[in-house]
Amino acid sequence: MKKLGFGTMRLPLTDRNDPASVDVKTTAEMFDRYLAEGFTYFDTAYFYHKGRSESVIGDLLVKRHPRESFTITDKLPIDFLHEKSDVQRIYGEQKQRLGTEYFDWYFMHAISRERFDTAKELGVLDFLAKKKEEGEIRRIGFSFHGKPEELEYILSDYVPELVQIQLNYYDWFDSGVESSKLHDIAVKHGVQLSIMEPLRGGALASPPQEVKEALAGIVPGASPAEAGIRFAASMENVMIVLSGMSSMDQLTENMAYMKDFKPLSKEQLDKMAALNTLLDSCTRIKCTACRYCVDGCPMKIAIPEYFELYNKSEIFGMRMAFTGKYKKLSETHGKAKDCLSCGACEQVCTQGLPISSLMAEVSAKFDK
Repeated sequence: MKKLGFGTMRLPLTDRNDPASVDVKTTAEMFDRYLAEGFTYFDTAYFYHKGRSESVIGDLLVKRHPRESFTITDKLPIDFLHEKSDVQRIYGEQKQRLGTEYFDWYFMHAISRERFDTAKELGVLDFLAKKKEEGEIRRIGFSFHGKPEELEYILSDYVPELVQIQLNYYDWFDSGVESSKLHDIAVKHGVQLSIMEPLRGGALASPPQEVKEALAGIVPGASPAEAGIRFAASMENVMIVLSGMSSMDQLTENMAYMKDFKPLSKEQLDKMAALNTLLDSCTRIKCTACRYCVDGCPMKIAIPEYFELYNKSEIFGMRMAFTGKYKKLSETHGKAKDCLSCGACEQVCTQGLPISSLMAEVSAKFDK
């Protein structure tokens, strides 16, 4: 299997402010092209694109291509489970949206120590084992956003066939994610890895000029996006690297160097991991734009978009240009100054960011 996976959390949109407005025509063209080039792995989840991601895969893949020509990875949202009956209900809803008789991979979504214990209490592990025995699930896994000690706790109790972690050259040594430790724990337990955020929500595809110049010396001829994805794909036990591709150009570029993947050398990997310090000096807010924070915000603040504008303003200057984009976006969303500091966003932030206090900084820059 080729190592480039199609993540469907950032599909092309007809309205960039509405995650549910998936551009079906462009997405169909991208899916078809991806399959035609010999790639097969699609990753989705229950709430991606406000629930549209699963149904889009059902309409554009399951209904239009032989089922054996691609694989589907879907995820059970543990936070949505309150009693045992919820497991079967949501699982059944996912199957119906996708229109599939089986899942190639089925994950517990965003597992932490607490969510893992909840999953055991609600009989999720037994449910998944039964569905695998019946042939409805081919292989079982989980995605993970927590700390290394939590991953060790879980894998010491339960070893699935695939674990999805965040890994990129910035987070390899970053104290917030510690990708290197997560990777080494998984390897110790003999688990294969699926990699998410290899470009940190796209930030590493357009890094500051100093980083671009450094990358050009480490991986000659490669774009920053190519260098970043090849870094993740070159690590031990990595089976697949997900890219949330939003345009045909992104897809074409990624397939060009992943069709016949060439791993980076250990020297190249070490040099790229050392860029963490250089990047740290350039990026203020370490948001990956996963958007988990958005739905629960009572003021409908465009949190990831505001963080992106703030970071770009800090790194690239051009404050007036970014202020204009902020004002335009705030016409349909709450402003940064509207933040109530209720903490709902911080409870689900995969990066553990102090969003409320950071919103105050964004407000100080743009709400004038």
